[in-house]
Amino acid sequence: EVFLPWVRDVAGVAAWAEAHNLVNRLESGDGLIKIRNVFPTEVAADLAELLRAVPEQIWEEVKTGTHHYTAVLLEDLRGTQAAVLAFLQRAVMMLAPGLHPLFSLGRYVAGHAIAPHDDRRVLEITHQGETQLYSRKFAGIFYFCADWKAEFGGQLVDLAGGQEFVPEFNSLVAFQVPRSHMVKPVLVAHPRFTLFGWWAAPGQLYSMEEPRERSRSRAREAAGAPGRSATGDGEATGDGAPGSDDAPAGGDGAQGDGDGAPAGGDGAQGGSHRTSAAVEQSRSTARTRSRSRSKP
Repeated sequence: EVFLPWVRDVAGVAAWAEAHNLVNRLESGDGLIKIRNVFPTEVAADLAELLRAVPEQIWEEVKTGTHHYTAVLLEDLRGTQAAVLAFLQRAVMMLAPGLHPLFSLGRYVAGHAIAPHDDRRVLEITHQGETQLYSRKFAGIFYFCADWKAEFGGQLVDLAGGQEFVPEFNSLVAFQVPRSHMVKPVLVAHPRFTLFGWWAAPGQLYSMEEPRERSRSRAREAAGAPGRSATGDGEATGDGAPGSDDAPAGGDGAQGDGDGAPAGGDGAQGGSHRTSAAVEQSRSTARTRSRSRSKP
């Protein structure tokens, strides 16, 4: 009731995105920021209600050697939910103009966690019949879990910067890819809802060789020490300032080997390990190509 009128105001959403100045803030700092109250309060409440109403049967479990959570590809939603999230995808796209959004819904419950990774991925994206090489450039996690507490677990640990972030309702944590991070195990049945994924740029932006020893060292440090848990009221600037409550991305469930998928079914492929979203995205690509081949 609130979200659709807000998101259909294209000029208003453009002004909202411009005010957040996401890309400039990421590129001018150390590459990680947190934005509190990223959406207007009533809009965020609408989105949270929508996530809670997603049918249980379409949440797909993602379980690999390093990643465990559940996810939903936006294109698998139907009816009002599909329409709302298609508009949401457009709003997310406006935060990083010129980049390709690859986002999915995420839900973590007890036992779900993500091992250290840095989200780097070069992949092919098929859009409007054309396939092009893209790289994840920025990762983002939008949190929609109200009243989350540190004792619930599920903190996002920024291994690159030595910070730890507790999920905070209606906040966005974004960072440049690659950046090493992990998600601590969730300790409660209370679901941790997010919209997570990446903004991808054309071409190959980085080497695919991850500095694994450094990641392992950071992970050991994180396991032995909680890191800095930010509790301030300001926004993180990426320089270790208090005010961050959660950090890396792709992360919210996003594995460095999987891809979220945009509404509309743009195909994303790549890698031998895949998140649920990536598996579904591959299916989407196959369906899209099959439909293309069947057309006269």
